[in-house]
Amino acid sequence: MLRKIQAQGKYETAHRIKQRISQVSRFAISDGSAERDPAADLRGHLKSMPAKSEFP
Repeated sequence: MLRKIQAQGKYETAHRIKQRISQVSRFAISDGSAERDPAADLRGHLKSMPAKSEFP
């Protein structure tokens, strides 16, 4: 899902969705509903936003 979002050029949205998935997973771990955070496996796999030149 995150790769499809990145393919559309929405890098920041993909990072925010990964962040929300991690937050929900951490809550589930503390609640006892989950054993691990699957978003942690994505660390370093999402592309960062391409740099923009400020000069024309």
